[in-house]
Amino acid sequence: MKEIEIWEKQKGETTKSYDAFIRYRELGYARSIQKVSQMYANETGRRVNTIAQQLKRWSVKYNWVKRAEQWDLQQDKIYQAENQEKLKNMRERHLTYEAVKQQKGFDRIRKIEPEDLDPKEALLFLDSGIRGERTLHGEPESTLGVTEVRKVQKLRFLDQMNDDEDESS
Repeated sequence: MKEIEIWEKQKGETTKSYDAFIRYRELGYARSIQKVSQMYANETGRRVNTIAQQLKRWSVKYNWVKRAEQWDLQQDKIYQAENQEKLKNMRERHLTYEAVKQQKGFDRIRKIEPEDLDPKEALLFLDSGIRGERTLHGEPESTLGVTEVRKVQKLRFLDQMNDDEDESS
């Protein structure tokens, strides 16, 4: 026989008192006997104080505070488990999207012919590839590649000078 949970209807607890407990329990962290009393008073037209006295007796007799605390803990466990599953699914979904984006980038890069790159673009590709590889292997990003614009401009200038010398020869 299954043991009943503390927040379920207890042995000897009347339906009426259990229904009152459910109202109390469902108010969450803002719960109070006064709030439940007000609910019943609004529904029945009875006096709040009279109802509150009865609810206090039931609360003590059937240990409402502890039962509600246990209910909150159980709900939190359920929430945490559901949230973990949602986070796992989200991560998997995002990884799939990222893989698709990477594939599109790879496809585009594969179509680039080396002669279509100017020296600056070629150096940026080289530098980015080196930094990425180092990062993947747990190394610092410092590279042997050239990343500063001034250095790229200087290389272009040297290339132009070499081209000029080749033409004058």
